[in-house]
Amino acid sequence: MPTGPKASRGEMKETILTAARELFSAEEYPKVTVRSIAARAGCDPGMISYYFGSKVGLFRESMSLPTDPIESILTAFGEGGPGTGERLLTVVMDVWEGVSASTNFQVLARSLLENENTLFIFRAWFDRNLFTTLANRLGGSDSKVRIQLVTGQVMGICILRFIYRFDPLATIPATQLAAYYGPLIDQQLFAPADLG
Repeated sequence: MPTGPKASRGEMKETILTAARELFSAEEYPKVTVRSIAARAGCDPGMISYYFGSKVGLFRESMSLPTDPIESILTAFGEGGPGTGERLLTVVMDVWEGVSASTNFQVLARSLLENENTLFIFRAWFDRNLFTTLANRLGGSDSKVRIQLVTGQVMGICILRFIYRFDPLATIPATQLAAYYGPLIDQQLFAPADLG
């Protein structure tokens, strides 16, 4: 089993993270390779696999995401029911609450908007791992529409809070924000639709 470099393991990991942040901020995600990150960091590409597992793992850590956000959202959703909206908002706010994470949210958003290939990859991944999974849990013929409507609302909140930083939305405590808006998400998810 590999033990990693003998000298300054923590320093090497931080050097790789710094190089990754610089490249992900300057280039579209598909154009950034493990080799290009390793070259900038001055290390062997194998070190990236050792520390981060893959390019995806490195991206997640360089974006200051301590856990897989999709897995956190699925866990918060659970089996649904009252309080789901508040749990979902709390998780999303927790993921993006740090200064570094909110700055990197801008990098991710810009990457998605500026490159069609990146957007296509992200859309397929998001649809498969989030929309379809949650729609299956929610059930009903309109479940995917409901999930996408809620996602759009939450993304809008994130944009106003973390990118445009409109007060008071940008500074209100996350728990208070979740308490305000969570019941509206519950209604969107679980209330009978009036299609008449």
